[in-house]
Amino acid sequence: MRKLSAGLLVLLSISMLWISTCFAFYEKGEKMDDNVNLNFHTLAIVQPYYTPSDYSKKQHKANAKYELLTPQALQELALKVGEGDKLPFVLVTDPKQADAYVVFTIANDSKVSVFADIYSTKDKKWLYSYQVINGNSTLDNADNYKYLFHKFYRNLDLTMHEKKK
Repeated sequence: MRKLSAGLLVLLSISMLWISTCFAFYEKGEKMDDNVNLNFHTLAIVQPYYTPSDYSKKQHKANAKYELLTPQALQELALKVGEGDKLPFVLVTDPKQADAYVVFTIANDSKVSVFADIYSTKDKKWLYSYQVINGNSTLDNADNYKYLFHKFYRNLDLTMHEKKK
């Protein structure tokens, strides 16, 4: 009886670990070089690389009220979220007016993933890379992207403050 209980306990533990791994939220931000200075005053948000998911396209065809996101809408959303987060830099849309620019790449297959790469406008040097995978959601909608953009800004802000310590 004890062996059966111990076996069931091990099986339950393995199942819980597998389930938490499958639905995990993954986030990683990384400076490309430890000597990189992330102390910029303006950050340009360029239009993201994005294509609506097949699910979103089907929903939009079936219901005209279903919002189909565009790269322009996501760019505006990233600006709006950033402005609300009280960041240590100003957000703009024109890279010519900025010290650095961020390029978002959004993949929305089985899980929604956002990749962000920040480059210097002066020498085009790759400064910072960030990725977030929303493991428990495949929602291709504005609310999900607001959340993921907020995570990006929070991680970038923490990384910028690490350098100052």
